Amino acid sequence: RMTGSSGNPETAGTLVATLGGSATTYTDSGFPTYGGTTYRYAVVPEGGGGVGVIDRENAVPVEPAWETIVYDGNDMFQEVQVAGSPTGEAYVLATSYDHNHLFKYNEVSELQYEVILTDGSNYPAGRAMELTFAPDGNLMALMRVYSSSVPSDLTSTGWYAYILAKINPADGSYIWKKLINPFTNAQWNTTMSNSSAHFSNSVLNGMLAEMVVDSTGASYVAWGSGGVSGYAKYDTNGNLTTTYDRVADTTGETLGEFASKPMVVVLPDDSFFWFQFVNKNSQDYLMGSKWASDGSVIFKNRTLDISHADGSVLPATSANPSSHERHTGTAVADAVGNIFLSVHTTVGRVLKFNSEGTFISGTDDGINSLGDELTLATNGESIYAISSSSSSNGSGKFVKYSNSLVRETMKASIGSQMKQDAYVD
Repeated sequence: RMTGSSGNPETAGTLVATLGGSATTYTDSGFPTYGGTTYRYAVVPEGGGGVGVIDRENAVPVEPAWETIVYDGNDMFQEVQVAGSPTGEAYVLATSYDHNHLFKYNEVSELQYEVILTDGSNYPAGRAMELTFAPDGNLMALMRVYSSSVPSDLTSTGWYAYILAKINPADGSYIWKKLINPFTNAQWNTTMSNSSAHFSNSVLNGMLAEMVVDSTGASYVAWGSGGVSGYAKYDTNGNLTTTYDRVADTTGETLGEFASKPMVVVLPDDSFFWFQFVNKNSQDYLMGSKWASDGSVIFKNRTLDISHADGSVLPATSANPSSHERHTGTAVADAVGNIFLSVHTTVGRVLKFNSEGTFISGTDDGINSLGDELTLATNGESIYAISSSSSSNGSGKFVKYSNSLVRETMKASIGSQMKQDAYVD
């Protein structure tokens, strides 16, 4: 039995059995508890190949992996967001017709709990927006709910709201929760009504919001649609520390109802980067702003190299087939501050920028322009693009890219009409 997944672990293996004659199989009852380490077995031939020679072709990989079904017996799930702990547990924030649920699975896929975070009708407006770990080991979640589903200790101020919550992963209980409502009812209704134009693949797009967390545990929640755009920042204890109104801070820009949903990311130095498509003087632009962790402006409203997306910002009657208009989680940063976006453009559908917003490269490799709407994940180096559209007869897929956006691995046809999310532990 060998330990490790780099270098040459087979040379330092532990002998666990010798097979010969009638003994042709062996069960390793001492297989270690999986905790993130890779274990492999290798066969050492004692005849012909020479004693102690590893036959790599006969090495049998047994890296633990699992899959499970998120299903509570009587409900249909519209959206899922996932996060994982360093010790292998998986957490799923799932929006069903009747609830926002939080599921916890241990490292071998056994369900540890299911907690109802919000109770009440969720269709079609309810939506899990984001789930991630804060630096203190607690979970941060963002959900969109009807006013009737707002937790009882919060006061609803309109037809819909975002709920930002800090959650104890041990039992799924709230540590604190905040209601965020940046829109009037009339503004909500521009994208949240039951008009067919507001749906993509039978899922209501509506007013999407992004949530990211910095190294202090502070959370940014960002939104943007016609006439309304900005963000709110909360510290690790849930205290509101910053609000920003981008419409009031700019002149001459018109925002699309769907195309101007911002893409945001926290960089390794804790600076906060904002990308947003806007229309100005009848021309579409990708704008970038960057703030330091203390809220001071590094630069603001800079026109970036990528002038526009495939779909126009205006008119904004429905969401274009661009990932950022239909999904959250479409921006990530690597370990040195390069930024990756999932947005449909003429130079690619996964784009790379440096930490100042300068365009580096883009790719369409492994992406089907007709069906793939991608959310992103990273381990700080590689970039993982997850097909999340659940389009009719569409197949689940993920693509792994190198840091320079060279395709390394693609797993396609995972399943039909799948809503997907991914995390890298």
